[in-house]
Amino acid sequence: MIGLPASGKGVFSRIAGNEGIPVVVMGDVVRNEADRLGTLSTDNNLGSIAKRFREEQGMDVIAKLTLPIIESFNSHIVLVDGIRGIDEINLYRSYFHDFVLIAVVAPFHERFDRLLARGRTDDSLTKEELVAREDREAGFGLSDAMNTADVVIENSGSINAFEEKAREFLRKQGIVS
Repeated sequence: MIGLPASGKGVFSRIAGNEGIPVVVMGDVVRNEADRLGTLSTDNNLGSIAKRFREEQGMDVIAKLTLPIIESFNSHIVLVDGIRGIDEINLYRSYFHDFVLIAVVAPFHERFDRLLARGRTDDSLTKEELVAREDREAGFGLSDAMNTADVVIENSGSINAFEEKAREFLRKQGIVS
């Protein structure tokens, strides 16, 4: 699954997890590295770690680090939350031939309001910080990667409406009943 910050990826992941679908959050790989380094999990620190990982080990390094986690679930369906670029998508497509990329999209102003409301330490607190975060992620290839999505789910409106969209998508795919 791919999307800009606060687009609704976490909500979709929560719904899938509640339905028994294993979920792997790519950002957790980066947060774990921050913990290992003894670094605070702020947006700037996590962004720097993600950028360094990619510069040193390739643009698909975080996806590679998730492969053992995905395989440990021994499940036909695993939701990967937080894909950021084409190289990651290509890696997943090479490993999982029935890979489906879901993009979650939402307007900037709604995403900004959500960031303010959820209060995670790695969330942007000003519009300028959110724009800078999006620019950094665009440098990972996020925009181009989103354009390759097999499915696009819009998340504008209430959380309840989006939760129902997520459940409906999973039902239509035959993933849950």
